[in-house]
Order: sequence, then structure tokens, then C-alpha cells
Amino acid sequence: MTMERTFPVSGLFHGKVVHRRFSPKKHKLNYRIFSLFVDLDSIGELCKKTWMLSFNKFNLISFYEKDYGDTRGNLKAYIINQVKTRFPNIKIDKIYLLTMPRILGYVFNPLSVYFCYDQYHSLTAVLYEVTNTFGQRHNYIFDVSESKPPIYRHECRKDFYVSPFLEMDLKYKFAVSNPAPVFSLAIHAYKNSDLIVSASQTMTFAELSAKNLTGVFTSIPFMTIKVIAGIHLEAFILWLKGVVIVPNTSPGIKAIRYSRNQKR
Repeated sequence: MTMERTFPVSGLFHGKVVHRRFSPKKHKLNYRIFSLFVDLDSIGELCKKTWMLSFNKFNLISFYEKDYGDTRGNLKAYIINQVKTRFPNIKIDKIYLLTMPRILGYVFNPLSVYFCYDQYHSLTAVLYEVTNTFGQRHNYIFDVSESKPPIYRHECRKDFYVSPFLEMDLKYKFAVSNPAPVFSLAIHAYKNSDLIVSASQTMTFAELSAKNLTGVFTSIPFMTIKVIAGIHLEAFILWLKGVVIVPNTSPGIKAIRYSRNQKR
């Protein structure tokens, strides 16, 4: 008997992020995070489920459309356009976003992930929205419609400056699971055949309720501020270890750029 496929359920994920550097110096950091996982069609209604969470206005926890995409709103239409510009034949019905929300009005999202599903509830595309500390943004877009779950794998060259301690001449390999009770994402950066850096997330699903939001808000206070502070602290540690600084030559602050060479 075949189980009927269904769309994922909006909620939140909580867990940890682990970064490991293997070359030219070894380094490791890990920190706890939580992320919203939301259907872009119903995020406004979703935010009304609890007083702690608001849509496009200040709260303890809030989601602003202007923090994503081209910052102009209508986020679903924007993501569909980006995917279809790269892959015109992909079918998209629902889009779910996995992202850190604003905490007390502040947000910095190094990585937000959009999961695109067709009308048959099959995952067809994944878009990784990467933001660096210079305010620049970049999309990596992949067709996963012919991939085999539960782990979807894809790769591309590194096209976007994210760290002063990471060269541009690298290749990324991604491995992402379909959002479920347990979610995993791993990104490995290689130079030729040598693994330089790996980053992974492992998180567990929870219902989007006042109780669960209170739990993650109190257990990981000021999360988004800690993320940006941690990035700069770790950069300082790498500098002390003698890792060479790579200058940012990306044109224009606040630029939104897109990869053109994605491979399945």
C-alpha cells in the first residue's frame, strides 16, 4: 500500500549548527539555533496563532518579507520567478521557507532555504538564499525533481563572497533532507579534491505554539545577535591563527546576485 503524499506542516525547527574548517588551519564552532518553517501562502495567518509572533511588525519574534528576496515583498512570486528563470519547466504550487526570524527587531540570516513543491506534493526545487555581512545576497538554485529522497544532493562552484577567510575558487556540495520531524542540511566546500570547510544543521520539528516559541526564545535568547557576534568573533580567532584574508571584490553593496552554473 502506497502512502499518500502531503505537503509539509508549518512550524519551527530547533537544533544546532556545526562549522568545521580543515585547511589551512583546523577550527570548529557550534551553536544552537531555531528557525521558522513557514508556508509562504499562509504566513500572515500563521503569525496570528500566538501573540509572540508577528508578520511585518515588531514583536518578540517577527517575520518581515523585506528581509528576503529583493526586499520588495510578494516573496512567493519573487521565488517562483527566480526558479523559473533558471528552470522554466519546473512546476511550483507551494513554497516553504526555513529561516531564522527577527528577534526583538534584529535579524541576520547567513542562509535561508526555500523548498518548492508541485501540486502532487513532490519537492521540485530548492533555493538557498545566502547573505553575507556586507549586506549582499546571492541565490543558489537547484532542480531536485529527479533526485531520490530522503537526501537530495547537488553541487556547484562557489560564486559568492561569504567570508574573508574563504577563497572563491571552491566547489560546494550540498546534501539536504526533505523537511520532516528531523531535518538535516550539510554544505561542504572543496578545493579540487580537498575538503576545506563543512557546515551542517541538524534540527527537530516542533509545533508553532506559544509554549514552544517561549521555550526556544528563553533557551536561546538574543539568538540573531549572537549569530552575527559569533561570526565576527570566529573571524578574529581565524585571523589570530594566521589564516590569510581574502578581499571582497563583489561589486556593489546591497547587490543581489544569482548563480548561473548550477548542476544537478
